[in-house]
Amino acid sequence: MPGPSAVRYGGNTSCVEVRCDNRLLIIDAGTGIISLGKEEKIKDADILLSHTHLDHIQGFPFFKPFYSKESNIRVWGGHLDKGGTRAAIKKIMQPPVFPVPLSGLHAKPKFIDFKAGEDLSAPQFKKNGIKIKTFCLNHPDNATAFRVEYGGKSICYVSDVEHKQGKIDTALVEFIKNTNILIYDSTFCETKFKNHIGWGHSTWQHGALVADEANVSMFVAFHHDPELSDEALDERERHMQHLRKNSVMAREGMTLEP
Repeated sequence: MPGPSAVRYGGNTSCVEVRCDNRLLIIDAGTGIISLGKEEKIKDADILLSHTHLDHIQGFPFFKPFYSKESNIRVWGGHLDKGGTRAAIKKIMQPPVFPVPLSGLHAKPKFIDFKAGEDLSAPQFKKNGIKIKTFCLNHPDNATAFRVEYGGKSICYVSDVEHKQGKIDTALVEFIKNTNILIYDSTFCETKFKNHIGWGHSTWQHGALVADEANVSMFVAFHHDPELSDEALDERERHMQHLRKNSVMAREGMTLEP
């Protein structure tokens, strides 16, 4: 969470920017999306929502490009029925929760529902040679993983997900196989995980194990426990890199190239 103890790793909730040359993909719309909207003039983008739990959409109403008629933005969701993604966002953008209704956004974002497991098809992806594959994750109310392939490289975003103790999801391993970068839900460590069964999250140790099984180049531990300080995450990163050398702890503002 934000504060003096979260200076290096940051305290914003989930948002990852993916650049395929001039094509912008934004994965999740947590509070991290607010800074992205302020720093760059975004006229065209696709927002891929893993799911609509509050920490993954709470930055949505404050995303500056939504308030510009020049912006052309599409919002993708794969864990709800048809119309579900728009309905979920509409609930947080109405009085008395938020003063500006969804209909009041000048950009008029387009909502696209799909079923997790499908490949995403759109002219802007095909034109730029971008392939986006999806995978259904074990999480309350479901969640979607994304695999973005471009220019012979790939990145996989796997958050939020709960693994089964002592088991590796072979289907997930196949989904992320040989990817250059794996961003994985590492909320807990193994000692705390046993007390949080059913919460829908995984551990950094299991993430490293899955990364090895899938021959992942770089493992990025993501979705940190908000109670952990910079010092605690530093210690976790040391243990993680001892277990798997090419691994890093996700930090706010971090830039990685496959």
